[in-house]
Amino acid sequence: MSENKEVVVNETSLQMMPSSDTQLEQTVKNAERYIELQNNIRRMAVKLTNQNDWVNQNSTPYMEISGATKIANTFGVSMGDMIFEKETIKDDKGEYIIYSCMALLSFNGRSLLEEGNSSTRDAFFGKTKEGFKPLSEVDLVNIKKKAKTNMLNRGIKNLLGLSYTWDEIEEITDNKINRNAVTGVTYQKGTSGGNEDTDLEKQQRQKIGQMLMIMTGDDKENAANLLEEITEWTTKEGEKRKGKRSARDISTKAVKVAYGNVKKRYIDFCKKNNLDYSEVE
Repeated sequence: MSENKEVVVNETSLQMMPSSDTQLEQTVKNAERYIELQNNIRRMAVKLTNQNDWVNQNSTPYMEISGATKIANTFGVSMGDMIFEKETIKDDKGEYIIYSCMALLSFNGRSLLEEGNSSTRDAFFGKTKEGFKPLSEVDLVNIKKKAKTNMLNRGIKNLLGLSYTWDEIEEITDNKINRNAVTGVTYQKGTSGGNEDTDLEKQQRQKIGQMLMIMTGDDKENAANLLEEITEWTTKEGEKRKGKRSARDISTKAVKVAYGNVKKRYIDFCKKNNLDYSEVE
C-alpha cells in the first residue's frame, strides 16, 4: 500500500519597510541625546572625586574605593551583599592566596553580577625586586580590600560607562586632579615589583610639570618637547636614548635626576627673564 503525502510549505516574506526621514532624524537625535547624557555622567563622576581618590598606576588613572563609593552613592548605584571567597593555591613558586569579591550592582533598571580579584602576588602588595614576598609578610586585609575595590571599579565603570585618560581627568577638573599630584605606582620592565613615589618624588614630578609650563608659556606640546630634550641620555656605548615627554613617564628611580636637570634649566630661564626662582632653590 502506497501513500502519497502532500507537504505544504507556507512561505511568508518579511519585508523591511524603509524608515522615513522623520524616523531617521529621531534616531539620530536620540543617539545624540544619549551621547550628551553619557558625557555629562562621565564629567560629573570625576568632579565628585578629589586627588586622594586616584592613583597613577603605571601611567593610567586608577580609582580608589573612596572615589568609587562617592560615585555609587551620588548616582544611586545599589549593591547586594558582597560574597568573598578565599582560595589557597600552590605551584612551583610556592603558596599564594587569591581573594574574590562578588556582588550584584544595579543602576537605572540594569543589573550585573560583578567580580573583582586580588592575590598575594599583587605587584604592589606582594612583590619586591627580589621576587614574591613570603605569605607571612603580606597583609591579607589589603589583598581583600583590593578585591573589593576591583569589583566596585569594574561594576561602576560598566554600569555608568566610565573610562578615563589622565588628559580627560585634568581637563574636567581644571588640573585640580592631575597625574603628578596623586600617588604613583610604576611597574617597571625587567623587575618583579612596583615602586611607589615617596612624598618628595610626588612633589618633584609636580614641580617638573610646573617649571616646564612656565618656561614654555603653558604650551603642552612645547613642554613635552623640552622635557624630552632635557631627559635625553647616552648609554655607556655612546648610543643616544630619547627622553621622556611627560613627568608621569619618568621612572621613580630617575625622578630626582630629572628634577635636578629641569631645575637647572628653569633657574637659567628665570635669570634670563628676571623672574623669581626662590621657590625651587
